[in-house]
Amino acid sequence: MADIIVSLRSTPSCDRCRELESQQCLKGNILYLTDRLEKCKEEFFKAMNALINGVGGHVIVHANNVRFLGTFDQQVDKKLKELLHDSSYFHENFSRKLIIDQHHVLFKVKVRSGNRGLSTLKFNTTESLNAGRGDPTQRQMQRWIENIISEPSSDDEDDTDSDNGVDCPVFERDVEVTSSGMPFLENLCIQAKDINFGPKNKGKTDALRKGYDQGRIEKLTKHFWDVFGLPEYITAFSKIATGGSVYFGVEEDTKHREFKCNGFRLTENDRREMKRSIERKVCDTMLWVGLSPPKNPVIVKFPTVITREADWYVVEVKVNYYHGIAFHKERGPDAYTCNRGQVEQIEVPKWISKYGGCVNLCKQMPQFM
Repeated sequence: MADIIVSLRSTPSCDRCRELESQQCLKGNILYLTDRLEKCKEEFFKAMNALINGVGGHVIVHANNVRFLGTFDQQVDKKLKELLHDSSYFHENFSRKLIIDQHHVLFKVKVRSGNRGLSTLKFNTTESLNAGRGDPTQRQMQRWIENIISEPSSDDEDDTDSDNGVDCPVFERDVEVTSSGMPFLENLCIQAKDINFGPKNKGKTDALRKGYDQGRIEKLTKHFWDVFGLPEYITAFSKIATGGSVYFGVEEDTKHREFKCNGFRLTENDRREMKRSIERKVCDTMLWVGLSPPKNPVIVKFPTVITREADWYVVEVKVNYYHGIAFHKERGPDAYTCNRGQVEQIEVPKWISKYGGCVNLCKQMPQFM
């Protein structure tokens, strides 16, 4: 069994803790982290995920006092249960031994070996929900990969554009839209977002919405990508046969269940720059895995807001269906294993094979036409 030691103390110079570790006959890679659980949970779950996918082992956790144990259990038990992707119970996989010596508190978590299937910490791809997007389950990912292989897409399939199919969107290509409130509901295929930093930061909102500052389009695109989670929506909509759209510059009025089109001031050069920027991010910061390259995975459109002065537009990012898997992280899914006490990420081809994939299911580069 492999041993990984996760330290929740702020310094590695605690001789007594090292002595207690030695008494447990554990050897491994010691990760010296802070004593704040929120900051070290990521490393802890990586270690647990690695042992589940390996041959089992132990994780030693240091704490400042025994009261920490209750907080720890409340914050990690649910996630640990989610990491079990077979039909086994929690108690069959994890056991814990508490070690207390004066001011030192350690507890040893044992992970059993022989866990069936591959445990994935984060899939880094989503599915579409009426309220946004959600994380898929292990079985959903297996089913998706099986469908890709068993039902290959047609080479004659038109990927240039398609109708959303569900509650046909208000905005149509080359059709102007009014800035007054109009009935428009979010659903599986439609999401709307608008920038608003609050009354005290109206100047910041206006600067992004209609300013002339250099670099505004880059900042606006980054806001779409990082704050509004555009790549996550792309991965979700790409799994729907009819695709989906995210509209930026559209404000949702939850009280009256309607949307107001505020839009952005975008010159022709601005629109060209934004389109290129989004397409570049789709290629450079996401991972596309399939039997063939995705053709026009997204189409950036700019419906006009007719009650504004010239050059006011809503930004629509139309996502087309892809017969493969889109990941919103370039590294792909986060799944780990343990190699000689070191936590290592499982490479994408091996991860795919564990989920029933084949060698032809590999990384693809998006094509824009």
